Amino acid sequence: MKIYTYSERGIVDSLVYSLNDDELVKKFLILGYPELRNKSLTDINFYLEHSLSEFGSPDLIVTYKLAGKKTVVFIEAKVTNGKKSWTLVRQYEEYRDKVNKPKDITSNFFRQIALKELLIMNKNLAESKGVISKDKRVMGTKEERKLGENEIVLKLFNSIKDADKFDYLGLVPEASQPFFNEEHKELFSRIKYITWAQIKDFAVNNKLQYFIDNFEWNKGLIYNE
Repeated sequence: MKIYTYSERGIVDSLVYSLNDDELVKKFLILGYPELRNKSLTDINFYLEHSLSEFGSPDLIVTYKLAGKKTVVFIEAKVTNGKKSWTLVRQYEEYRDKVNKPKDITSNFFRQIALKELLIMNKNLAESKGVISKDKRVMGTKEERKLGENEIVLKLFNSIKDADKFDYLGLVPEASQPFFNEEHKELFSRIKYITWAQIKDFAVNNKLQYFIDNFEWNKGLIYNE
């Protein structure tokens, strides 16, 4: 029996289920964080498609410890869905320019990163009073954003909130670098990227057949070859 997945969520699922040991996970993370080469990572955990309530649902969260210190990596995945126009530059321009049209950018790559940063920078308020930002692009139609009372959401939050470091990683069709406005530079310049072409090569080199099969099944939807 073979299981075939579909598009963005499916290709992330097939990647996660192919990274089935710690050494493979480390090799994968090195694609975005080469400084992890020759480092010993422990306590690796994946949180796949978990909700953070009004702060969005990361495609994947990876946590690990390095020298006893915990890192949380928020992973945001995007695919082209067959559109040749998808680029990081266009994603940023859309985010930058839609100040008064937040409904138009709900799934925008950079908005999703900004939502996670809003949560992390306001960890003590997210569970109780709620978080407020002057940036309409992040707030959308809400006056404040909260985690709510869902037991699993809070369990996830409690497992990551005291980490020593928070990183952002994009799995993207291409990684051309936008020119960020000064107000966005500090956050968005911290994002690391792995392209789907890199991931495909990684899968071939490491014989991740389940992922390769699903990548071929979704050919034309993931990135423009």
